[in-house]
Amino acid sequence: MASTLFVVTGASRGLGREVAVTLGRRIEVLKEAKPFFVLLARGAEGLKATKEQILSVSPNAEVLTQSVDLSKVPACSDTLREAIETISSGQTFKNAILVNNAGIIKPLTPLLQVKHTDFMESFSLSVLGPLELLKAFNKVNSQKKTVVHISSIMALMPKDSCGVYGSVKAASDAMHRSLAKEESETYRVVNYSPGPMDTDMMTEISTDHPDTYERAMWREARQSAIRPEDSARKLMYLLERNEYKNGAHIDIYDLDEDGEIIR
Repeated sequence: MASTLFVVTGASRGLGREVAVTLGRRIEVLKEAKPFFVLLARGAEGLKATKEQILSVSPNAEVLTQSVDLSKVPACSDTLREAIETISSGQTFKNAILVNNAGIIKPLTPLLQVKHTDFMESFSLSVLGPLELLKAFNKVNSQKKTVVHISSIMALMPKDSCGVYGSVKAASDAMHRSLAKEESETYRVVNYSPGPMDTDMMTEISTDHPDTYERAMWREARQSAIRPEDSARKLMYLLERNEYKNGAHIDIYDLDEDGEIIR
């Protein structure tokens, strides 16, 4: 029985960790063949913890962790290629799923005050690094390939002092739509907006936003924020149903509890 390969960036914490663990748990529930994971992030300790959580729900999984900074392009290219080759060499997978999740909210600065270096760090992490990863992922031998870009409502609706984040997410949306159009016979692609989640990113906005009123708004939003594991579960069901238009931007509020698109 052929296995599934999962490649997840930003896997050391937050949504990235929950997506990886949720997918591992689902493979075990469905009693599918041993899954393979490539977990990528900057923080080695966080990756170790994610690996342990995956193995606790999917004991037979093979998990490779690799500390890498996707904003360091082209330096990260060889690391990404070697990590994927290490775990996929000689394998033919039933499905290969890449989740491009890495991103940073900073700089939290009005657009006309943004420094070039800050913009380029965010752009590299959300666009250039994921592009290098897509090139490496393209070499995987798999019957099906799925790519998920973890997007944001800010790619569609600007928020004060979050212009850099919204801009790079919009650019990454467009890049993934282009992949869906150019490689439609090989790839299924979705831009998934996971909703306002109770993660480190929301903590950063609610404490470091330069505007007092906005900080208060974000602090209030944290009280009813979505749990990352709930957003990860809806994403899992969305992928299983496979009913989305290739390259679409799907918001968590477009889905019911079982991942069916309702609007």
